Amino acid sequence: MIIKLKVFFLTLLTFLLLAAPQSAFAIDCSKFSSDPDIISGKTLGVYHLECVYQKFIGVVAPLAGLVAFIFIAYGGIKYISAQGDQKAVASAKITITISIFGLAMVLIAYFIIDILTRFTGVDLRNFEIPKP
Repeated sequence: MIIKLKVFFLTLLTFLLLAAPQSAFAIDCSKFSSDPDIISGKTLGVYHLECVYQKFIGVVAPLAGLVAFIFIAYGGIKYISAQGDQKAVASAKITITISIFGLAMVLIAYFIIDILTRFTGVDLRNFEIPKP
Protein backbone atom coordinates (compact mmCIF):
# COMPACT_ATOMS: atom_id res chain seq x y z
CA MET A 1 0.00 0.00 0.00
CA ILE A 2 2.77 2.44 0.93
CA ILE A 3 4.73 1.64 -2.22
CA LYS A 4 1.63 2.25 -4.36
CA LEU A 5 1.07 5.57 -2.59
CA LYS A 6 4.68 6.63 -3.15
CA VAL A 7 4.51 5.65 -6.82
CA PHE A 8 1.24 7.58 -7.18
CA PHE A 9 2.67 10.77 -5.67
CA LEU A 10 5.89 10.52 -7.68
CA THR A 11 3.86 10.02 -10.85
CA LEU A 12 1.62 12.96 -9.96
CA LEU A 13 4.61 15.17 -9.20
CA THR A 14 6.31 14.17 -12.45
CA PHE A 15 3.16 14.91 -14.41
CA LEU A 16 2.72 18.32 -12.79
CA LEU A 17 6.34 19.25 -13.40
CA LEU A 18 6.14 18.21 -17.04
CA ALA A 19 2.79 19.92 -17.54
CA ALA A 20 3.91 23.25 -16.07
CA PRO A 21 4.12 25.68 -19.00
CA GLN A 22 6.62 27.97 -17.29
CA SER A 23 9.25 25.29 -17.21
CA ALA A 24 8.92 24.83 -20.97
CA PHE A 25 9.56 28.48 -21.83
CA ALA A 26 13.03 29.39 -22.97
CA ILE A 27 14.66 32.18 -21.07
CA ASP A 28 13.62 35.33 -22.82
CA CYS A 29 14.36 38.75 -21.45
CA SER A 30 13.03 41.44 -23.74
CA LYS A 31 15.58 44.03 -22.63
CA PHE A 32 18.41 41.87 -24.01
CA SER A 33 16.72 41.08 -27.31
CA SER A 34 18.46 43.97 -29.09
CA ASP A 35 21.99 43.00 -28.05
CA PRO A 36 23.71 41.73 -31.24
CA ASP A 37 26.09 39.41 -29.35
CA ILE A 38 23.22 37.61 -27.63
CA ILE A 39 21.15 37.42 -30.83
CA SER A 40 24.03 35.92 -32.79
CA GLY A 41 24.72 33.43 -29.99
CA LYS A 42 28.29 34.61 -29.42
CA THR A 43 27.78 35.19 -25.73
CA LEU A 44 25.10 35.19 -23.13
CA GLY A 45 27.12 37.45 -20.90
CA VAL A 46 26.88 38.01 -17.20
CA TYR A 47 23.58 39.83 -17.68
CA HIS A 48 21.93 36.56 -18.61
CA LEU A 49 21.89 35.76 -14.87
CA GLU A 50 19.16 38.37 -14.42
CA CYS A 51 16.83 36.38 -16.66
CA VAL A 52 17.76 33.12 -14.96
CA TYR A 53 16.98 34.63 -11.54
CA GLN A 54 13.61 35.99 -12.68
CA LYS A 55 12.58 32.66 -14.22
CA PHE A 56 13.84 30.73 -11.18
CA ILE A 57 11.75 32.81 -8.76
CA GLY A 58 8.74 32.56 -11.09
CA VAL A 59 8.92 28.76 -11.01
CA VAL A 60 10.07 28.08 -7.43
CA ALA A 61 7.43 30.12 -5.58
CA PRO A 62 4.38 28.35 -7.05
CA LEU A 63 6.19 25.02 -6.88
CA ALA A 64 6.77 25.48 -3.13
CA GLY A 65 3.04 26.04 -2.63
CA LEU A 66 2.23 22.97 -4.70
CA VAL A 67 4.65 20.79 -2.75
CA ALA A 68 3.22 22.06 0.55
CA PHE A 69 -0.31 21.27 -0.64
CA ILE A 70 0.74 17.76 -1.71
CA PHE A 71 2.34 17.07 1.66
CA ILE A 72 -0.68 18.43 3.56
CA ALA A 73 -2.90 16.11 1.51
CA TYR A 74 -0.47 13.22 2.08
CA GLY A 75 -0.52 13.89 5.84
CA GLY A 76 -4.32 13.98 5.75
CA ILE A 77 -4.43 10.63 3.98
CA LYS A 78 -2.00 9.21 6.54
CA TYR A 79 -4.16 10.59 9.36
CA ILE A 80 -7.35 9.11 7.95
CA SER A 81 -5.77 5.73 7.27
CA ALA A 82 -4.11 5.54 10.72
CA GLN A 83 -7.19 3.77 12.17
CA GLY A 84 -6.35 4.65 15.73
CA ASP A 85 -2.69 3.60 15.64
CA GLN A 86 -0.95 6.20 17.81
CA LYS A 87 2.36 6.04 15.95
CA ALA A 88 0.66 6.54 12.58
CA VAL A 89 -1.44 9.42 13.95
CA ALA A 90 1.66 11.09 15.39
CA SER A 91 3.51 10.63 12.09
CA ALA A 92 0.59 12.15 10.16
CA LYS A 93 0.41 15.11 12.53
CA ILE A 94 4.15 15.72 12.13
CA THR A 95 3.83 15.58 8.33
CA ILE A 96 0.99 18.11 8.34
CA THR A 97 2.74 20.37 10.85
CA ILE A 98 6.02 20.42 8.95
CA SER A 99 4.33 21.09 5.62
CA ILE A 100 2.33 23.99 7.07
CA PHE A 101 5.53 25.31 8.67
CA GLY A 102 7.34 25.11 5.31
CA LEU A 103 4.52 26.96 3.54
CA ALA A 104 4.56 29.60 6.27
CA MET A 105 8.33 30.06 5.82
CA VAL A 106 7.89 30.62 2.08
CA LEU A 107 5.14 33.19 2.71
CA ILE A 108 7.15 34.92 5.44
CA ALA A 109 10.18 35.15 3.13
CA TYR A 110 8.01 36.74 0.44
CA PHE A 111 6.54 39.26 2.89
CA ILE A 112 9.98 40.13 4.31
CA ILE A 113 11.25 40.86 0.81
CA ASP A 114 8.12 42.91 0.12
CA ILE A 115 8.52 44.92 3.34
CA LEU A 116 12.21 45.56 2.64
CA THR A 117 11.32 46.67 -0.88
CA ARG A 118 8.75 49.14 0.44
CA PHE A 119 11.04 50.58 3.14
CA THR A 120 14.27 50.80 1.16
CA GLY A 121 12.89 51.45 -2.30
CA VAL A 122 15.20 48.79 -3.74
CA ASP A 123 13.27 46.12 -5.64
CA LEU A 124 14.77 42.90 -4.30
CA ARG A 125 12.58 40.74 -6.52
CA ASN A 126 14.29 42.01 -9.67
CA PHE A 127 17.93 41.04 -9.79
CA GLU A 128 19.91 43.49 -11.89
CA ILE A 129 23.63 43.55 -12.58
CA PRO A 130 24.91 47.11 -13.12
CA LYS A 131 26.26 47.65 -16.61
CA PRO A 132 29.66 49.31 -17.02
